[in-house]
Amino acid sequence: MKLSLLVVGISVCVLLAGGARPQSNATPNPIELLQKGRVDEAKKILIEGLKKDPENDHINAVLGQIAFSQKEYARAVTHFGKAHAVLAKNPMLTINYAEALLETKSVDLATRILENLPQRDPIAQFETGLLLARFDEFAPAEKHFKLATGYSRPLVLAYNLGLTQYRLRKFAECAATLQQAREKGSEDGDILNLLAQAYMDAGQAQKAIDVLQEAIRRDPRDERNYVAAGRLAIDEDLAAVGLELLDQGLKALPKSYSILMERAYIRLSLAQYADSEADYRSAIALEPKSGSGRIGLAFVLLQSQHLPEAASLLQDVVRTHPSNYFAHYLLGEMRIHEGLDDEAITYLEKATALQPAFSAAHTNLGKLYLKKNNRAAALRELETAVKLDPEDTTAYYQLSIAYRRSGEKEKAQQALALVRRLNEEQRNLGTTRFLTQKYRKARSEALAP
Repeated sequence: MKLSLLVVGISVCVLLAGGARPQSNATPNPIELLQKGRVDEAKKILIEGLKKDPENDHINAVLGQIAFSQKEYARAVTHFGKAHAVLAKNPMLTINYAEALLETKSVDLATRILENLPQRDPIAQFETGLLLARFDEFAPAEKHFKLATGYSRPLVLAYNLGLTQYRLRKFAECAATLQQAREKGSEDGDILNLLAQAYMDAGQAQKAIDVLQEAIRRDPRDERNYVAAGRLAIDEDLAAVGLELLDQGLKALPKSYSILMERAYIRLSLAQYADSEADYRSAIALEPKSGSGRIGLAFVLLQSQHLPEAASLLQDVVRTHPSNYFAHYLLGEMRIHEGLDDEAITYLEKATALQPAFSAAHTNLGKLYLKKNNRAAALRELETAVKLDPEDTTAYYQLSIAYRRSGEKEKAQQALALVRRLNEEQRNLGTTRFLTQKYRKARSEALAP
């Protein structure tokens, strides 16, 4: 938390009066200059005073705060580091010192300094938690939030502690923290939404649904709860519940792009292509530049065999969002089915370059390289695919062929044995289901917290 130069400056400058004054009686008082906003003039006087007394705690504290307020973090670190006596009496300045250290990548030192703050000062502990969480130092942030017992805004404290625990993937602890706040009569939309997310990730789907339904009753216009309900419905195969809540959401928020996108995807997963197409088109009308909306619509059009429009949409996404790996991947899939292998390779190579962890693109590249008798490239791609997705029967099957052609019969037999052990339904995935499954995986990655 960055306290204003005026507020902190005054508090520090009061301490300064007890130390060596950096000016003569004829020189303007730097404290008064700071109070009037004449920072540069005050700084010049303080720097002159520091020349005479370089280790003066009070002058260094004020100069440190001035540098901090001007975002000159390295300079702030230098001055604050020479003002230990003053900082020991001012927790908020210590927090500013720690923030300057974090800004200059001195994380360990910042953490150690914050450990010295008074443990019974709830304000200092809360502000420390906020600071550390902002720099993704969630483990120490959790510790400081827990020490902030007695903070004047317990609901805010509970939410931030819960959010920190969520970021640490302590989903059960996060739910317990927020549920405890609810039991004390403290809850709001943020608490309920985060609690539902925690229950979702803790594998307690019904509790998540119950919380989301309560949140929706409390505030029917809070878009987040409908979106969370849609995602939960997809992950837990609760399509009917999800559609009911999303329909309710669109009655309250008929122009919600996010809710439309969630409903479109659920309808797609249920093979309700006409309704899904309508939702995607409505979403695109609300946000014409949306890459996700156009990919979703293209995907629906692929299922209903409207290939030219699907290709046009995907090519448009590639033009406007060149880093969208999934658009490249789908174009590669289309070119494979059209027999345009060279173009397919180009798109799939781009997809793997943009997202090396997307196994489906590696699988298809391996198949195409094998078709072209480029065994080395095929082996590279297929071995990558099975490392990324150990249940990809297509990759294992193609890998057995590549091994056999390379004279590695034992490896070929092992790959075939893995194919036989995998689920028959998975092994025989049709194009539509295969693509839908991969789309779902890519989508879930994009939406991960």
